[in-house]
Amino acid sequence: MVNRLRLLASFAAASTLLAQSAGQLVNQDEHLSNVDKASSAHMGLNMQAANASSIPVVTRSYDNLRSGANTRETVLTPAQLAQNPLRKLFSIQLPGDARGLEAQPLFAPSVSLADGSTHDLVISTTMGNQIYAHDASDGTPLWMIRTGTPIAGSRAIDYWGINDHWGILSTGVIDGTKLYCVSWISPDGSPAKASHWLFAVDLVSGRITNKLQLTQPAPIQRKQRASLTLATLNGKPTILIPWGTIQESNPGAHGYITAVDVASFKVAAEFNVTPKGSGGGIWQAGQGLVVDDAGFIYCMTGNGDFDGKDNFGESFLRLSFDGAAFKVAGFYSPFQDSARPAAYDDMDLGSGGPSLLPSLNLLFGAGKDSIVYQLNPGSLKPIAPPFWYGFYPGPGVDPTDLGNLNRMWFNRTHHIHSSSVVWQSAQGWRVFCWAENSPLRAWSADAQGLHYLATGNEYASAAAPVPPGGMPGGMMAFSANDGKDGILWATVPDGDANRQVTTGRLLAYDAGNFFNGKITLLWQSPQFVYNKFDPPVVNGGRVYVPTYDGRVDVWGM
Repeated sequence: MVNRLRLLASFAAASTLLAQSAGQLVNQDEHLSNVDKASSAHMGLNMQAANASSIPVVTRSYDNLRSGANTRETVLTPAQLAQNPLRKLFSIQLPGDARGLEAQPLFAPSVSLADGSTHDLVISTTMGNQIYAHDASDGTPLWMIRTGTPIAGSRAIDYWGINDHWGILSTGVIDGTKLYCVSWISPDGSPAKASHWLFAVDLVSGRITNKLQLTQPAPIQRKQRASLTLATLNGKPTILIPWGTIQESNPGAHGYITAVDVASFKVAAEFNVTPKGSGGGIWQAGQGLVVDDAGFIYCMTGNGDFDGKDNFGESFLRLSFDGAAFKVAGFYSPFQDSARPAAYDDMDLGSGGPSLLPSLNLLFGAGKDSIVYQLNPGSLKPIAPPFWYGFYPGPGVDPTDLGNLNRMWFNRTHHIHSSSVVWQSAQGWRVFCWAENSPLRAWSADAQGLHYLATGNEYASAAAPVPPGGMPGGMMAFSANDGKDGILWATVPDGDANRQVTTGRLLAYDAGNFFNGKITLLWQSPQFVYNKFDPPVVNGGRVYVPTYDGRVDVWGM
């Protein structure tokens, strides 16, 4: 076994600033092959992967519970990784946007093409409003389409000006032979004339089969970053589209959930988080909504007004949908913006996303305060006290005291910018979180809640200036062979990936064996250009890592 490596603590220099000029957008569709079927057992569809090591990945974080775990991985194991370090097999190039993806790649395995050949497809949807299909085993390009002109990079959308374009931000969803995704389109590339469209793309032909305009150009535009969800609600396949906003604290800015009926391809209903106030955006660092087997929808909202009747900013929400309207079936608001003695005015409970463990009757999540709230999913009542999650054991003060929130403990921020990863190991449930300016942490979970187990040695954003440190912590994924051979995968930045383009690395940890309260690092990659919103995806003995210089690096043995 390789020695544990202290990845980032040894960095003496500040993170490297990298830039890449925008490539030319392709102006015509390219249809290089045909595609047949793609689906997911997680979502009750019928397709089975043709080989034991490849699975469909049709939604962000593998399933609608947002576990983040592929538990059908037989090739990559801790023992193999300790003896055979990964190598970069190839890179999937995504010309048309300097940054490439902010959406997670999706997978349609074992697809029969028109020429009789069979491919495992990886589907990439880019900020340049391009949709690519490549062979997942070797990166061969198969087809590409454009949905429309994206917005040119603009500080009106993001102050730091990192983005080349604003196009497809969120991860779409695959249903049978259809890909659904939301595209931000502007006829002249300006934010003022931009609107959002839902597209249906046929994976057989690589062509757009339907589109639906979701928003009109407006002074305060919605920002559709959180992933799409496909679920059967009230007996009908329904696409759920969550929304944040650009100017979340301004009057007229609201969080929303839009329900689109798949059969009619029309908006069936829309839920406004703060209809008599403002704010309450749903962004969850790109994570999608959680939907349980009974059809209840769970989310965490951000900065906004709260009254417990109409407005639900800074809340956990449990929603039902009857095909025509949403209903608040439960809520929990651990604090109200108006009641907090803020050190800064960006509270954002919803910076992270919720996790649901139905067998334990446990729903939990944490946001920018890095405090985890553990709830009964049916009642949304706490089942255990909140605690400092991302930097446990924390500063030694009461996390329920509002005066202790929004502070920069230890001269660093400790925001949670991703959902936790969960795994049912042979020893019981395991939970992993990675806050910014902190190391990885592992927990056990039972019906009483979460219990601390271990921590890693490697810090995210170790080269960022202190204070305040850097963003966003670790973006995680998990692989295992059912209850054994668990590996926690994470991409972590060297610097502050919020303010600049920086370098980062992919790390792999032994998730089943902890020694003296430490999590063993098995392997680390060389530096690459870090993607601040995209987790790695493990599939078929390979790890797919979106980078921020317009590609997906593919690692394997």
